[in-house]
Amino acid sequence: MRKTHYLIVGILSLISISTHAIDSQKIAAKHPIIADKPVPGFFEGALLGNGALGVVVTTRPDAICLHFGHNNVWDIRIAENNKEKIGTFDEIFTKASPLFITVTNSRNI
Repeated sequence: MRKTHYLIVGILSLISISTHAIDSQKIAAKHPIIADKPVPGFFEGALLGNGALGVVVTTRPDAICLHFGHNNVWDIRIAENNKEKIGTFDEIFTKASPLFITVTNSRNI
């Protein structure tokens, strides 16, 4: 009985939607998103995007952070059977640490 009730309500809702024009701006105006201060957390950040590429904007005390996301990102090294050439995080951090030192020193000049 309960499932039938939900099914009937769902069908009536679809019929109602298809026969009446929806004013999406009027509906959205009832639920404003208000950001009155910077947010450091990813899940509170401002969302930007076009459906394929997404960005979450957050802040730090010294920077604005842009977290990019895309649904077609993949690692060609694995696809080309180069799994044995992929480094560990420790190896990557060891290679990248001179870059960090260079950037830090250039800021102090």
